[in-house]
Amino acid sequence: MRARASPAVLPACLRNAQTRYNAGTDVATGRDTLSTDWQRVAEEVRERRLALGLKQSEVPGVSAASWRKLEGAKQTSYKLFLLRAVERALEWPPGSIDAIAAGEEVPTQTPGLEVRLNELEARFDRIESQLSYLLDQRQR
Repeated sequence: MRARASPAVLPACLRNAQTRYNAGTDVATGRDTLSTDWQRVAEEVRERRLALGLKQSEVPGVSAASWRKLEGAKQTSYKLFLLRAVERALEWPPGSIDAIAAGEEVPTQTPGLEVRLNELEARFDRIESQLSYLLDQRQR
């Protein structure tokens, strides 16, 4: 049987990663992470969901119960796949919820979406140009 390292012996990066997903008391600082980190996540997630006009019951991949728990900071830990599904629904880059929980800035938009939008706009312009050409040819 392998011995588990006590939280005090874990490197700082592992202690921090552990407390991001498991809210409660940060073993390194003794700080109550449930009332700070997860409460901030809850507020930011709710604000972003409402800004996008999303209803809890309408988001594929995330149940209404999961939204209520996350937005109410009702749990002391969350599954990683749930956090990533919420980030996708909110159009945030992966890792955004981790950053918010760590006290970093709230992301504004997924960079990939902006690139994809530009690609679609360029494609639309090409299609519009081709249609215009075909209509001109037809009229001749």
